[in-house]
Amino acid sequence: MNSVVVCALSILAATGGSERAAADPGALVYAERCAICHGQKGQGDGAAARFLYPKPRDFTKGLFKFRSTPEGSLPSDDDLLRTISSGLPGSAMPSFTDLSQDQKMSAIRVVKSFSPKFSSQTPKPPIAVDSPPAASPKLVAQGKQLFADLDCVKCHGKAGLGDGPSAATLKDDWGFAIRPRDLTRGVYKGGGRDEDLFRRIMGGIQGTPMPSFADSIEGADRWAVAAYVKSLAGAVAASVDTVSEIQAGKVSGEIAKDPSDSRWESIPAANVRLMPLWERGKSISTAAVRAMHNGKELAIQVEWEDSEVASNFVSPEQFVDAAAIQFPVGAGLPSFTMGEAGKPVNVWYWRADREVNAAPITTVSAHPNVAEDQRVNRDPVYYTGAAVGNPVSLPSTVEELNAEGFGTLTTQPKAQQSVKGGGAWIEGRWVVVFTRALGKTSAADATLKAGGHTPVAFAIWDGTQRDRNGQKAVTNWLTLRLAK
Repeated sequence: MNSVVVCALSILAATGGSERAAADPGALVYAERCAICHGQKGQGDGAAARFLYPKPRDFTKGLFKFRSTPEGSLPSDDDLLRTISSGLPGSAMPSFTDLSQDQKMSAIRVVKSFSPKFSSQTPKPPIAVDSPPAASPKLVAQGKQLFADLDCVKCHGKAGLGDGPSAATLKDDWGFAIRPRDLTRGVYKGGGRDEDLFRRIMGGIQGTPMPSFADSIEGADRWAVAAYVKSLAGAVAASVDTVSEIQAGKVSGEIAKDPSDSRWESIPAANVRLMPLWERGKSISTAAVRAMHNGKELAIQVEWEDSEVASNFVSPEQFVDAAAIQFPVGAGLPSFTMGEAGKPVNVWYWRADREVNAAPITTVSAHPNVAEDQRVNRDPVYYTGAAVGNPVSLPSTVEELNAEGFGTLTTQPKAQQSVKGGGAWIEGRWVVVFTRALGKTSAADATLKAGGHTPVAFAIWDGTQRDRNGQKAVTNWLTLRLAK
């Protein structure tokens, strides 16, 4: 690895930002944005790696899955730039749209320095993409037959669900179990355009069992397979437009605190893309966010699709639906992965099991009075957690916390709990509203003011899919703007 990079990385904790940038601007960007997952030396062993599946890329191997170049070739700088700019949908790799072009290119130079291949090899020219034939049912039918003839069904399954006979045995080049893509979800890590799928078919995905079919099919047959793969997702393949900014307009009178308040319908939804930190067959990929303020209070509504309510938490094998909003506290932008030492975050956390009126609570023989205890009975004889002031036992459905990195999440004292909220499950969707006074309600809280803006990030847990702790879907930092 480049000695300047090593030096810059090693002095991050001991020097100021200007000194680090002078040493190597790319090293600063990498250390602040990439090392948390990919590791200080690019070996895929960052602090967050243990929470992620699939595991972060080990850059020292020089193997990159998503390229425009042929099988066996290094990616071009444009390929790496596309990944940093757009992220990898359906994975834990976020998009870094807030970085400047110079910052992205400097980070790319650091990434390339981790593997000697970049100094001894030159990327091959991109795969030529010819003009596709006209879309038609005949082309899709042709692709379906080729999909079977080329044995794509062994991994992806006959219906493209990722459940083929070989699926359970597949491993990547690092020895980790790997899931074939469920093509019906319409989520494509390397891009969902027709030409992106064409390149995956032609170039394969290095480091995985997905081979190149460049020597197996030619001409219109290549486009036919791409057309069939795209057809498996149907209307889902039309991706939802996502945003990096959320606007909180100013309203007169009281803000809307009820999830079903009709005033929310007049606010355009900002669709934010969520990244599953632990890949599985089904995950929450987007959430609709709306916000408003009245100069005194802010309300943020988060809405997402969830066909099955998970609100019972009475046995170890049960997990609940939940959502959280995260803000930085103080100067400097912390890592979106729960902050970092010296750069804390303020978290607003909602859980469905505390939303006792949102859905029926199942009464089980082991806990026959659980519903009565949660809804009505606050007698300290029976509700001892609340009696001693345990904030987790408080009747509020929203909890306010702080963190400075993994393993540091702490609930604020009862006197500092300033966030309110509630949720409702409406026709297959959770709708949750968080509210808080503007300003800075305590030293541990985010500063929110009319006419200002702040970074904001979101997380959602699907209890039915056994989400808990770090197994969740998250966003990178976005921007929340409050109108004057």
